[in-house]
Amino acid sequence: MKTAVLNNQTRLHALQLCGRWLRASRDVSVLYGCGCGIDLAIDAGVLDEMLWESIIERFEKRPNIAKWLQSQPSAGRRGSIEPLLSLLAEGHGPEGHKSAEDLVQALENSISSIEAHHS
Repeated sequence: MKTAVLNNQTRLHALQLCGRWLRASRDVSVLYGCGCGIDLAIDAGVLDEMLWESIIERFEKRPNIAKWLQSQPSAGRRGSIEPLLSLLAEGHGPEGHKSAEDLVQALENSISSIEAHHS
């Protein structure tokens, strides 16, 4: 699978999101649940899988992004969002500058939503 070399702005954005995701996902795993109202029984691994599935669904009509996501070693496994963001921060992403930006923006929207609902 071909990958693009991402620009510095997209890489920095992905790096910042990685830190935000680590904070948000770690907060969920305290006492195996979260009081944020998302679901009292949700844990970090499940949240990770839910986010992964959401991103896959969002880009199913954009084959270059969908194929790139599915080609990642951690695709759909627990803990898959952190390595995905790390890979993007290192400068590797789907072909096409706009594709990488769209993927990072979609991840930010999802992470922001999770952060907004945490208590």
